[in-house]
Amino acid sequence: LLFVPLRSHGRTIGLCSIQSYTPRAYTPVSLETLQALADYAALTLERLLAQEALRASEARYRLLFTGNPHPMWVFDRDTLAFLEVNEAALALYGHTRAGFLALKTLDLRPPEERQRLVQTVALESPGVQNQGIWRHWKKDGTRMAVAVFAHGLEFAGRRAELVLVQDVTAQL
Repeated sequence: LLFVPLRSHGRTIGLCSIQSYTPRAYTPVSLETLQALADYAALTLERLLAQEALRASEARYRLLFTGNPHPMWVFDRDTLAFLEVNEAALALYGHTRAGFLALKTLDLRPPEERQRLVQTVALESPGVQNQGIWRHWKKDGTRMAVAVFAHGLEFAGRRAELVLVQDVTAQL
C-alpha cells in the first residue's frame, strides 16, 4: 500500500492511496511519476474548489443586487447604455428587463437634464456619490423626482457606474 501526498503550493491537501499485490511494485521512478500525477490532481482539485467558491460568491452578490428593494442599475460610462438592472427598478419605471436594457441612461431624463447628466458622468469621483435630485420618466410618461446615489466601478470589463435611486416625488 502506498500513500502519495496531494500537494499544492507547498502544502498537503490530501492523500492518494495506491495498492499493489505485487511485492516491491514501486520503484523510485514510479514514485516520482505518481507524485507528479498527485501534484497535478491537487492543483486541479484546488482550481475546482476555487471556481465553486467564486460561483457561490457571485451568486450571493447577485442576490444582493437583484433582490435589493431599492431600484438599481449599472450603466456603461462611455456609451451610457444600461448593462444590468434589478427588479425594483423595473417595477418603479414600468419597463421589462429587455426594454430597460435597450435604453440609455439619457432616455430616463427630460431633455433639459441630459447635459447635466453627461457632465456628471464625466466627473470621476471615488466612492459613493450623492448626485442629488433628478427628474426621471417612467415608461408611461409620468415624471418623478428621484434621489440618485452612484459609485464608479468596473463591470464586465467596462468603465461603469452602479446607480441606486429613491423616488422622492411625494416629499417635494
